[in-house]
Amino acid sequence: MGEDGSPGTRVRLRQKPGGFTALSVLSALLLASLPAAPPQSEYALKSAFLYNFCRFIDWPDSAFASSNEPFIIGIAGDDPFGSLLSEAIRGKKYRNRPIRIDHFRTPGEIKRCHLLFVSHASAGRLDPILSAVAGKNVLTVSETDDFLNRGGMIALGAEQNRVRLRIGAAALHSANLIVSSKLLRVAEIKPCDGRFPARHTNQTKADARYHANEQLRPSAHGLRGNHQ
Repeated sequence: MGEDGSPGTRVRLRQKPGGFTALSVLSALLLASLPAAPPQSEYALKSAFLYNFCRFIDWPDSAFASSNEPFIIGIAGDDPFGSLLSEAIRGKKYRNRPIRIDHFRTPGEIKRCHLLFVSHASAGRLDPILSAVAGKNVLTVSETDDFLNRGGMIALGAEQNRVRLRIGAAALHSANLIVSSKLLRVAEIKPCDGRFPARHTNQTKADARYHANEQLRPSAHGLRGNHQ
């Protein structure tokens, strides 16, 4: 029995004081309707998602060059967030590390980051962007079409005035990142076999979470405790 009560779950729960602290808040972010309004409303939600990924996903110590290296969020190509992402992470930390935003104009500039966001505008360079971080402990996130099928890890799409969260289990597993089951509960999971479950069947969703937990089970050296 896992920490969240689901059968066989191997993904460990984590929680830090402050910020978004409950599944209900993540669910609200995922399901909240965006007003028929300014496009920045969508990116305010996506900014909050990026920060919450820092809270509900763990990186191995080997992902950091030193004990005081900041957690780096990289933006590949055009930055659609404006000041929204900076506002979302202001004063926040990942495991006592400050969070910094770096911008990479070309795939060749991508040297070091821990989370890499790829916007719609960079869809045409998606393959070289993903190649630049292949084999590294880098969480890749995008809003581009077909992102998971091309090796990406998390897709954030706007659909029917909502932000839709999809996770590619195989790519996350290969990066040795530990995902909280709280995050899995509010996402559509693309298992290692490449098939999404039916979106509106509760039992199928539960089965998908169970299989994702198994697929995302870290090796022993990658296990972590709660965030500080």
